[in-house]
Amino acid sequence: MAPKAPRSTRECVLCNVVESSPNSADRLFGTWMNGILARDSPEFECPAWDGSDAVALAEVAASDDFDVHFIEEIINSTKKQFNIDDERIYVVGIATGGFMASRLACEKPEWFKGIVSFAGGTFKDSVRCRPKTGETSTLFIHGTDDHTVPIAGGINSRGVEFPSSDESFEIMGHAMGCTNLVEQDDSKRTLPVDGVGLPEVTVRTRKFAECQNAATVEQWRLNGVDHFLEKPTSEAMFEDVVEWLRALG
Repeated sequence: MAPKAPRSTRECVLCNVVESSPNSADRLFGTWMNGILARDSPEFECPAWDGSDAVALAEVAASDDFDVHFIEEIINSTKKQFNIDDERIYVVGIATGGFMASRLACEKPEWFKGIVSFAGGTFKDSVRCRPKTGETSTLFIHGTDDHTVPIAGGINSRGVEFPSSDESFEIMGHAMGCTNLVEQDDSKRTLPVDGVGLPEVTVRTRKFAECQNAATVEQWRLNGVDHFLEKPTSEAMFEDVVEWLRALG
């Protein structure tokens, strides 16, 4: 099931286009694009998940939890229609959906066995990622050459900071009770690319040695990958994601 974000926004630049941001050169394009939309397509809006104060939906309050309740309704509705194993409910999100997946890990980990956030992150303020109950295994995936949501973090067009992939990984590890030191897995995995003679994408894996109740918090860094993946790379990556989720039990 791939639910569509229940709300939309006219702010169609996701993140990180101010002067102090690594990809501030995109600011001119973003301004031009939104100006054209406002003039020629006044009704145009972008569906977007309210996964973080630094993503989209500038129109709603930071404390708004509409999207969280929307996900809860989807889960409950699906359970009524199908024989669902409560111990095998997962969520995978990309971009604004990646931020939303991270928000669910912070606020409602008891709903899910595993959560995957691709090209997203959690709240910059770690205090906002302290689950009251439960825990879930969480995987962060990010391309090192992502220019839309840079892996190094940044500041969005409204001046709100968002964390780096490393920070999100560490914040989530703390939230899930991962008290051991971070282990570095130096074994190299690769993903295919679309082109003859091009080097494959290397995947750098980091994870915590131990977390509460056998949860897993892990990070994959995709070398040279932008926000938008080539087809063979994305297909292979998501096959690996499915295997990662299955391994959770």
